[in-house]
Amino acid sequence: MFGIPLWAHRGYSGRYPENTMVAFAAAVEAGAAGIECDVRMTKDGHFVILHDAYVDRTTNGQGPISEMTLAEVQQLDAGSWFGEAFVGMPVTTLSSLVAYVKRCPQLVVNLEWKVSLADPARLQRAMGVLERAGIWKQVIHSSFDTQTLQAIRRAHRDANVALLTEEEQASPDGLEVAAQLGAMAIHPHYRRVTQRYVQRAHQLGLRVHPYTVDNPKAIAWLEDCGVDAVITNWPRFDLP
Repeated sequence: MFGIPLWAHRGYSGRYPENTMVAFAAAVEAGAAGIECDVRMTKDGHFVILHDAYVDRTTNGQGPISEMTLAEVQQLDAGSWFGEAFVGMPVTTLSSLVAYVKRCPQLVVNLEWKVSLADPARLQRAMGVLERAGIWKQVIHSSFDTQTLQAIRRAHRDANVALLTEEEQASPDGLEVAAQLGAMAIHPHYRRVTQRYVQRAHQLGLRVHPYTVDNPKAIAWLEDCGVDAVITNWPRFDLP
């Protein structure tokens, strides 16, 4: 349908509960070239895939993920909020995600770090999960936090990092910051992308992967602008 790669935002989140393994597997089955997901950390230092700081919206629990142990998180139901067909879906751990990704060697995995990795010990634990799985080259590390991206790049010069920018912050300044970080890409809100923006990004050696685009006409327009991939909730575009 489109000539550019589509990355599934939190998995196939248009049809499945976001950031669950069923959503990621469905995205791959739908032909997504990549998946995007969010990484947070539990009270006892384990990495889990969850967008919000609080578990309330996407599980049957309450409270901040940072104040729960992994054992407590594993008791949560991360599917019933979306529909009866998904009752009992667990919160995905980073370890379980990378084990799945290891079986999909062509899949791009965009990990958006919602937890700061400026702490060296925390950074080492996080990167160790990926290195042990052997999926390092498949991973793009994205964040709004420049300190996290700097920490990743200092420790791992071969890491692929991407700067996320808010809709109101997507500007030429954001491109310069990304280039200074040694980023391989910038992830702007799609409404701020223009052909000129993409041209400037490419001049700086940056790929452009806008988020979150659920309108086929908008994707066609972004393709005309020259973006390198698009992040969407609907990788098959079977919107209701």
